[in-house]
Formats: sequence, structure tokens, C-alpha cells
Amino acid sequence: MEEAWKTALSDKLGALLDALFFDKAQVNRAGDKMNLFLHADRLLTDQECDKVRGAFRGFFRGVSLNVRFSYPALGPELCGDIGAYRAYLTRRVGKESPGSLPALEHALWQFEDGALVLGFQDEVNASFARQRGVDKMLADVLKDEFAVTCPVRVAVSGDEKERLRQIAERQAESDRRLSEMVAKANQPSKDVKKAPPKVLYGRTIADKEIEIRELTEDAGRVIVKGEVIKTVPESQIVETLIEEAMRLAEEMGVEIDLDDDTTTGPTVTV
Repeated sequence: MEEAWKTALSDKLGALLDALFFDKAQVNRAGDKMNLFLHADRLLTDQECDKVRGAFRGFFRGVSLNVRFSYPALGPELCGDIGAYRAYLTRRVGKESPGSLPALEHALWQFEDGALVLGFQDEVNASFARQRGVDKMLADVLKDEFAVTCPVRVAVSGDEKERLRQIAERQAESDRRLSEMVAKANQPSKDVKKAPPKVLYGRTIADKEIEIRELTEDAGRVIVKGEVIKTVPESQIVETLIEEAMRLAEEMGVEIDLDDDTTTGPTVTV
């Protein structure tokens, strides 16, 4: 079959036929659509591809023809010198994602550890390339056209890569110090003394306090700890203390006769 179509198209394609080899053809059941796959031993220009397509469409009249080109023989050379194929690969991806062309043209292309790495100048271009799926597009082109199966990674290279690394290191160090400070602040210390309560009136009392229910007639001078229920002027302290004492006595079920001078029990001195 290969000799037949080469003979039929020799007058239209001339020397270009020497670079082409038949791979396979796919035809639908109706016979009106065909995919034709050709191999080439060198990269073809867009003009040469269009010329080949035109020649085959003229040969297969009445058929919707799609001609695809691949270069499996160039796979090893591509892996050894990606720079020689950079322009072609950029153009191929640009057909699918025109907005990626400027970044791809200035990117650093190189193979590292079995992967094709695209090094962009900054994170903005790298993120854009990832969002547009440039890495997947390139991986598909390498596999389908050059028989090269390898992952494609998008990265930040050069000074920007180093700058981002330094920023990440400083952030990690800052986070570590903050964690240490928080842990130290939350760690209980035996040397820390309990702060004395705020004194609302009079001097600070350091003696041990007891609960009101534990008071007895012979308790003498005692310290009672409790909540601040109100603040009053100095002139009303005695009156307020008496009122609170009466209230507490009523709650405890104790009767107090303020007119009886013989009443014994705890006394409050101001």
C-alpha cells in the first residue's frame, strides 16, 4: 500500500515522500471518514504538513480525511537534546493553549530524573501553566508523536526559585519559634507565685481564710473570702457590712437582736 500511494502522489509531493512512512488508517463503517497516520523521519513544517494533507485529500475524494503525523524515530534524539525540539513542542502546545506561548518561550526546558521539567521565571507563570494543563498537553504530545513516555513537571527556576526557598525557610523558622514560645507559656511553673487579690479597701491580708459556715463564738478575728457584691463610699461601709451580716444571718437561719448588748458571737471591726 505504501508504494501505491507514494507512486500516486509523487508528482505532488516529490522529495517530501522520502521522509514519510505509512503507519495505519482508520475508516468508519460508512466509509466516508478516515484517519490516516503517517510517520516521518524528520520534523515537518506546518507548510509541509498542509501540503501532505492536501495531496491525500485530493487522492481520497469524497472522504472526510484527517492526517496525523508522528516521529517515533526521533524520540531518543529528543531525550538527548530537548532544546532542538523546544520550538516545535511550544508550537504544538500553543495550538491548544495560545495564552501559554509567552511563558513557554521563556521557560527553561530540561530532563531531570526521567522527567521533563519546565522551569518558569516566577510562580505566577508556573501557576498559569498548571491551570492551563500545559504539563499534560506536553506529556500527551511526547507519547503520541515521539513514543516518549515520561512525566512533565512545572516548576519555578533560577533566582525566583531560590527566593521562594528562602522565604519558606524563614517562615518555617518563625513557626518553630512561635510554637516554642506558646509551649513555654503554657508550661506550669512551680516558681510562679499566686498573685495577691486586688485590695479594694485597707491593707493586704495574708492570713488563711475560712468559710462563714465554720465561724464559732470563740473564733476571734477571722478572714472570710468571698465575692465583691458591691462598692460603697467609705462613709457607708459600716452600714453596708451590717446589712450584709443581717442578710447572711437570715439565709443561715440565725436570729440577731441588734438591741441586745449581751449578744455574743463574731464581731466585725472596721
